[in-house]
Amino acid sequence: MIPLAVLLATVRGLTTAFDYLKTLYVSGSANEWVLIMKNGEMSRAGVGLTCFKGPFDQVAKFPSRVNKVEFNTQQVTKEMQGVSVSGIIVWSINRNGDGPYAAYKNLGNDLAHTVPKTANDNLVSMASAIVRSCIANSTIDEMLRNRKVVRDAIRKEMFEVVKGWGVWLETIEITDVKISSGSLFKDLQADFRESKRKEAEVQTMIIENEIYEFQTEVDKQNDIKEKDVTQKRAEFKRDNDYKFNEVKLDMQAKLEVIKQEKVQI
Repeated sequence: MIPLAVLLATVRGLTTAFDYLKTLYVSGSANEWVLIMKNGEMSRAGVGLTCFKGPFDQVAKFPSRVNKVEFNTQQVTKEMQGVSVSGIIVWSINRNGDGPYAAYKNLGNDLAHTVPKTANDNLVSMASAIVRSCIANSTIDEMLRNRKVVRDAIRKEMFEVVKGWGVWLETIEITDVKISSGSLFKDLQADFRESKRKEAEVQTMIIENEIYEFQTEVDKQNDIKEKDVTQKRAEFKRDNDYKFNEVKLDMQAKLEVIKQEKVQI
């Protein structure tokens, strides 16, 4: 029979071991990054990761959500006219390679906040600088018409840089481009309306000309048909008159023969 003291010691030892194992157990939520770091390097990472860490390993957790930040910047164009550009950046943690670890090293506890201000501010600053460069090297017309060029420029210049931060750019969109000068905007609208009015007048003239040509062709075809009908009527009347005269002459000749026969009797 095992002595009670030994049994109690064993139970205490097992309890202590279990408690120790509990301190090594790591579990993340389904929407949470879990990073296991050893000697300053990432050993494991995953969303909702569940595992046991080593005695000297470090653990970091932060949300795996998609973040959205808006930006607005102003600059003058080649014509020295102010333009305001607004847009949005949607980003998340870079899942490739050591992306999660790079994000944690560069952004730290900021990632755990509902609004990761440090990351957002860095992204806005970079996007604004790129947009200002685009505006300064473009005309007003190019800025108003070619939003895709601005968007692509932001994505191209930022993509590789932010990958080093552990950030993945999901999408970048230019939501609005405004001319800062109200009077200039009205002038451009006036020019646009005038060009549209002239365009409408030209289109109206083209359509009216097509209608006129179509009506002329219809009238021409009707005239041809009417002349054809008139000609056929005349030919029909002439043929009937000729036949009638032939019959009439034949009847008169027969009547003359009958009269002569009566006289002889």
